[in-house]
Amino acid sequence: MLGLCLNLDHATDRWEYTRENFAKQNIQLQRVSAVVGNELPFPIPEHDAEVYLRWHGKRTVPAEVGCFLSHIKAMHLFLDSEESFALICEDDVSPVNNLEEILTNALGFQDHWDILRLSGFHDAKPQPIAQLKHSHSLCVNLKFLAGTGAYLINRHAASILSERLLPMFLPYDHALDREWLWGLKSLCVNPLPIDQGDHDFSTQIQTRNSKAPWYQRYWTVAPFRVKTKWMRFIHRGSTLIRHRIRFNQEKFAIAMDYRVEPRSACLTMNKA
Repeated sequence: MLGLCLNLDHATDRWEYTRENFAKQNIQLQRVSAVVGNELPFPIPEHDAEVYLRWHGKRTVPAEVGCFLSHIKAMHLFLDSEESFALICEDDVSPVNNLEEILTNALGFQDHWDILRLSGFHDAKPQPIAQLKHSHSLCVNLKFLAGTGAYLINRHAASILSERLLPMFLPYDHALDREWLWGLKSLCVNPLPIDQGDHDFSTQIQTRNSKAPWYQRYWTVAPFRVKTKWMRFIHRGSTLIRHRIRFNQEKFAIAMDYRVEPRSACLTMNKA
Protein backbone atom coordinates (compact mmCIF):
# COMPACT_ATOMS: atom_id res chain seq x y z
CA MET A 1 0.00 0.00 0.00
CA LEU A 2 1.33 3.40 -1.03
CA GLY A 3 0.98 6.32 1.39
CA LEU A 4 0.70 9.80 -0.13
CA CYS A 5 0.38 13.08 1.77
CA LEU A 6 -0.60 16.33 0.02
CA ASN A 7 1.43 19.23 1.33
CA LEU A 8 2.20 22.76 0.11
CA ASP A 9 5.93 23.42 -0.11
CA HIS A 10 5.87 26.22 2.45
CA ALA A 11 3.77 24.29 5.00
CA THR A 12 6.64 22.37 6.58
CA ASP A 13 5.02 22.35 10.02
CA ARG A 14 1.94 20.58 8.69
CA TRP A 15 4.08 17.98 6.91
CA GLU A 16 6.06 17.24 10.06
CA TYR A 17 2.84 16.97 12.07
CA THR A 18 1.32 14.40 9.73
CA ARG A 19 4.54 12.49 9.07
CA GLU A 20 5.20 12.02 12.78
CA ASN A 21 1.62 10.92 13.43
CA PHE A 22 1.82 8.20 10.79
CA ALA A 23 5.38 7.16 11.71
CA LYS A 24 3.99 6.00 15.06
CA GLN A 25 1.76 3.58 13.13
CA ASN A 26 4.61 2.23 11.00
CA ILE A 27 2.94 3.70 7.91
CA GLN A 28 5.39 5.47 5.64
CA LEU A 29 4.04 8.53 3.84
CA GLN A 30 5.46 10.00 0.67
CA ARG A 31 5.12 13.75 0.48
CA VAL A 32 3.32 15.07 -2.60
CA SER A 33 4.02 18.71 -3.44
CA ALA A 34 0.51 20.16 -3.54
CA VAL A 35 -0.72 22.46 -6.30
CA VAL A 36 -0.74 26.13 -5.30
CA GLY A 37 -4.10 27.40 -6.48
CA ASN A 38 -3.15 31.08 -6.30
CA GLU A 39 -0.35 30.48 -8.80
CA LEU A 40 -2.58 28.89 -11.45
CA PRO A 41 -3.04 30.99 -14.64
CA PHE A 42 -6.85 31.11 -14.64
CA PRO A 43 -8.82 30.33 -16.70
CA ILE A 44 -7.48 26.77 -17.00
CA PRO A 45 -8.99 23.78 -18.86
CA GLU A 46 -8.98 21.70 -15.66
CA HIS A 47 -11.61 23.95 -14.04
CA ASP A 48 -15.02 24.90 -15.43
CA ALA A 49 -15.82 28.15 -13.61
CA GLU A 50 -19.24 28.56 -15.24
CA VAL A 51 -20.52 25.10 -14.26
CA TYR A 52 -18.90 25.44 -10.82
CA LEU A 53 -20.89 28.63 -10.25
CA ARG A 54 -24.10 27.08 -11.55
CA TRP A 55 -24.08 23.81 -9.59
CA HIS A 56 -22.07 24.78 -6.51
CA GLY A 57 -23.13 28.40 -6.24
CA LYS A 58 -19.66 29.86 -5.73
CA ARG A 59 -17.19 31.84 -7.75
CA THR A 60 -13.82 30.25 -8.40
CA VAL A 61 -11.77 29.70 -5.24
CA PRO A 62 -8.13 29.21 -6.37
CA ALA A 63 -7.09 27.29 -3.25
CA GLU A 64 -10.02 24.91 -3.69
CA VAL A 65 -8.97 24.27 -7.28
CA GLY A 66 -5.43 23.65 -6.06
CA CYS A 67 -6.69 21.13 -3.51
CA PHE A 68 -8.71 19.33 -6.19
CA LEU A 69 -5.80 19.12 -8.61
CA SER A 70 -3.50 17.95 -5.81
CA HIS A 71 -5.69 14.89 -5.24
CA ILE A 72 -5.68 14.19 -8.98
CA LYS A 73 -1.88 14.53 -8.95
CA ALA A 74 -1.68 11.98 -6.12
CA MET A 75 -3.78 9.53 -8.13
CA HIS A 76 -1.42 9.83 -11.09
CA LEU A 77 1.56 9.14 -8.81
CA PHE A 78 -0.26 6.11 -7.45
CA LEU A 79 -0.98 4.80 -10.95
CA ASP A 80 2.70 5.24 -11.85
CA SER A 81 3.59 2.90 -8.99
CA GLU A 82 3.10 -0.86 -8.79
CA GLU A 83 0.96 -0.75 -5.65
CA SER A 84 -2.62 -2.04 -5.63
CA PHE A 85 -3.91 0.48 -3.08
CA ALA A 86 -3.03 3.99 -2.00
CA LEU A 87 -3.73 5.86 1.21
CA ILE A 88 -4.17 9.49 0.15
CA CYS A 89 -4.30 12.06 2.92
CA GLU A 90 -4.04 15.77 3.52
CA ASP A 91 -1.43 17.30 5.79
CA ASP A 92 -3.52 17.94 8.91
CA VAL A 93 -4.68 14.45 9.90
CA SER A 94 -4.06 12.26 12.92
CA PRO A 95 -4.75 8.48 12.93
CA VAL A 96 -5.89 6.26 15.79
CA ASN A 97 -3.24 4.08 17.38
CA ASN A 98 -4.35 0.86 15.70
CA LEU A 99 -4.87 2.28 12.20
CA GLU A 100 -2.56 -0.21 10.50
CA GLU A 101 -4.49 -3.17 11.88
CA ILE A 102 -7.85 -1.61 10.94
CA LEU A 103 -6.69 -0.99 7.37
CA THR A 104 -5.34 -4.55 7.07
CA ASN A 105 -8.70 -5.83 8.28
CA ALA A 106 -10.59 -3.58 5.83
CA LEU A 107 -8.45 -4.83 2.93
CA GLY A 108 -9.92 -8.25 3.61
CA PHE A 109 -13.17 -6.79 2.23
CA GLN A 110 -11.54 -5.19 -0.82
CA ASP A 111 -14.04 -6.77 -3.21
CA HIS A 112 -16.76 -4.60 -1.66
CA TRP A 113 -15.20 -1.16 -2.21
CA ASP A 114 -13.11 0.90 -4.60
CA ILE A 115 -12.95 3.93 -2.28
CA LEU A 116 -12.80 3.61 1.50
CA ARG A 117 -13.41 6.85 3.40
CA LEU A 118 -11.37 7.16 6.61
CA SER A 119 -12.05 10.73 7.75
CA GLY A 120 -14.66 13.43 7.37
CA PHE A 121 -16.98 15.95 8.95
CA HIS A 122 -20.66 15.82 9.90
CA ASP A 123 -22.87 12.78 10.41
CA ALA A 124 -23.17 10.86 7.14
CA LYS A 125 -25.55 8.28 8.68
CA PRO A 126 -23.16 5.31 8.36
CA GLN A 127 -24.96 1.95 8.28
CA PRO A 128 -22.84 -1.09 9.25
CA ILE A 129 -22.50 -4.08 6.95
CA ALA A 130 -19.50 -5.87 8.49
CA GLN A 131 -17.62 -5.79 11.77
CA LEU A 132 -13.95 -4.87 11.80
CA LYS A 133 -11.50 -5.07 14.68
CA HIS A 134 -11.36 -2.69 17.62
CA SER A 135 -15.09 -1.83 17.57
CA HIS A 136 -14.90 -0.39 14.05
CA SER A 137 -17.35 -1.28 11.30
CA LEU A 138 -17.42 -1.24 7.54
CA CYS A 139 -20.34 1.01 6.62
CA VAL A 140 -22.44 2.48 3.84
CA ASN A 141 -22.96 6.24 4.18
CA LEU A 142 -26.54 7.23 3.41
CA LYS A 143 -25.68 10.94 3.45
CA PHE A 144 -22.88 13.17 2.17
CA LEU A 145 -19.56 12.88 4.03
CA ALA A 146 -17.76 16.21 3.89
CA GLY A 147 -13.98 16.39 3.83
CA THR A 148 -11.33 14.26 2.14
CA GLY A 149 -8.66 14.22 4.82
CA ALA A 150 -7.87 10.56 4.23
CA TYR A 151 -9.15 7.67 2.15
CA LEU A 152 -8.02 4.40 0.61
CA ILE A 153 -8.41 3.93 -3.13
CA ASN A 154 -7.67 1.11 -5.54
CA ARG A 155 -6.18 1.37 -9.03
CA HIS A 156 -9.52 0.92 -10.75
CA ALA A 157 -11.03 3.95 -9.01
CA ALA A 158 -7.90 6.07 -9.39
CA SER A 159 -7.78 5.36 -13.12
CA ILE A 160 -11.42 6.39 -13.62
CA LEU A 161 -11.51 9.40 -11.29
CA SER A 162 -8.24 10.93 -12.47
CA GLU A 163 -9.83 11.31 -15.90
CA ARG A 164 -13.58 11.62 -15.30
CA LEU A 165 -13.49 14.25 -12.54
CA LEU A 166 -11.92 16.81 -14.85
CA PRO A 167 -12.72 19.54 -15.59
CA MET A 168 -13.52 20.38 -11.98
CA PHE A 169 -17.01 21.77 -11.36
CA LEU A 170 -17.47 20.77 -7.69
CA PRO A 171 -15.20 20.82 -4.63
CA TYR A 172 -13.24 17.58 -4.32
CA ASP A 173 -15.23 16.12 -1.42
CA HIS A 174 -18.51 16.69 -3.29
CA ALA A 175 -17.08 15.10 -6.43
CA LEU A 176 -15.63 12.07 -4.60
CA ASP A 177 -18.95 11.47 -2.86
CA ARG A 178 -20.73 10.78 -6.18
CA GLU A 179 -19.03 7.47 -6.89
CA TRP A 180 -22.14 5.82 -8.36
CA LEU A 181 -21.87 8.05 -11.44
CA TRP A 182 -18.64 6.31 -12.39
CA GLY A 183 -19.75 2.77 -11.51
CA LEU A 184 -17.57 2.70 -8.39
CA LYS A 185 -18.17 1.33 -4.89
CA SER A 186 -17.60 3.48 -1.81
CA LEU A 187 -17.69 2.51 1.87
CA CYS A 188 -16.39 4.05 5.08
CA VAL A 189 -14.93 2.92 8.37
CA ASN A 190 -16.94 3.92 11.43
CA PRO A 191 -15.93 5.38 13.81
CA LEU A 192 -13.69 7.26 11.41
CA PRO A 193 -10.12 6.18 12.27
CA ILE A 194 -8.40 9.36 11.07
CA ASP A 195 -9.13 12.75 12.63
CA GLN A 196 -8.76 16.02 10.75
CA GLY A 197 -9.57 18.41 13.56
CA ASP A 198 -7.09 17.59 16.33
CA HIS A 199 -4.71 20.49 15.64
CA ASP A 200 -4.43 24.28 15.68
CA PHE A 201 -3.83 24.77 11.96
CA SER A 202 -6.10 27.22 10.19
CA THR A 203 -7.78 26.30 6.93
CA GLN A 204 -5.78 26.82 3.76
CA ILE A 205 -8.94 27.27 1.70
CA GLN A 206 -10.70 30.56 2.27
CA THR A 207 -14.17 30.72 0.68
CA ARG A 208 -15.48 33.97 2.17
CA ASN A 209 -17.34 36.27 -0.24
CA SER A 210 -17.26 33.59 -2.95
CA LYS A 211 -20.98 32.75 -2.88
CA ALA A 212 -23.23 33.73 -5.74
CA PRO A 213 -26.40 35.75 -4.98
CA TRP A 214 -29.04 33.76 -3.10
CA TYR A 215 -31.54 33.89 -5.94
CA GLN A 216 -29.05 32.30 -8.32
CA ARG A 217 -28.25 29.55 -5.85
CA TYR A 218 -31.97 28.96 -5.28
CA TRP A 219 -32.68 28.23 -8.96
CA THR A 220 -29.60 26.18 -9.80
CA VAL A 221 -27.79 24.82 -6.75
CA ALA A 222 -30.84 23.73 -4.75
CA PRO A 223 -32.36 21.49 -7.47
CA PHE A 224 -28.94 20.00 -8.22
CA ARG A 225 -28.33 19.12 -4.57
CA VAL A 226 -31.82 17.69 -4.08
CA LYS A 227 -31.33 15.47 -7.12
CA THR A 228 -27.90 14.37 -5.87
CA LYS A 229 -29.25 13.58 -2.40
CA TRP A 230 -31.99 11.35 -3.82
CA MET A 231 -29.58 9.60 -6.18
CA ARG A 232 -27.21 9.00 -3.27
CA PHE A 233 -29.96 7.65 -1.03
CA ILE A 234 -31.37 5.32 -3.69
CA HIS A 235 -27.97 4.00 -4.78
CA ARG A 236 -26.50 3.53 -1.34
CA GLY A 237 -29.77 2.28 0.14
CA SER A 238 -29.86 -0.51 -2.44
CA THR A 239 -26.14 -1.13 -1.85
CA LEU A 240 -26.79 -1.47 1.87
CA ILE A 241 -29.57 -4.01 1.29
CA ARG A 242 -27.39 -6.07 -1.09
CA HIS A 243 -24.47 -6.09 1.32
CA ARG A 244 -26.55 -7.12 4.30
CA ILE A 245 -28.20 -9.94 2.36
CA ARG A 246 -24.83 -11.14 1.10
CA PHE A 247 -23.10 -11.04 4.47
CA ASN A 248 -26.03 -12.74 6.18
CA GLN A 249 -25.96 -15.50 3.56
CA GLU A 250 -22.23 -15.99 4.08
CA LYS A 251 -22.68 -16.18 7.85
CA PHE A 252 -25.48 -18.70 7.40
CA ALA A 253 -23.35 -20.84 5.07
CA ILE A 254 -20.46 -20.82 7.53
CA ALA A 255 -22.78 -21.77 10.38
CA MET A 256 -24.29 -24.63 8.35
CA ASP A 257 -20.85 -25.96 7.38
CA TYR A 258 -19.87 -25.91 11.02
CA ARG A 259 -22.96 -27.88 12.02
CA VAL A 260 -22.90 -30.44 9.22
CA GLU A 261 -19.28 -31.55 9.47
CA PRO A 262 -19.38 -32.77 13.09
CA ARG A 263 -22.68 -34.54 12.41
CA SER A 264 -21.27 -36.38 9.39
CA ALA A 265 -18.29 -37.50 11.43
CA CYS A 266 -20.59 -38.77 14.13
CA LEU A 267 -22.64 -40.78 11.62
CA THR A 268 -19.50 -42.37 10.23
CA MET A 269 -18.40 -43.40 13.67
CA ASN A 270 -21.81 -44.92 14.42
CA LYS A 271 -21.71 -46.97 11.25
CA ALA A 272 -18.32 -48.32 12.18
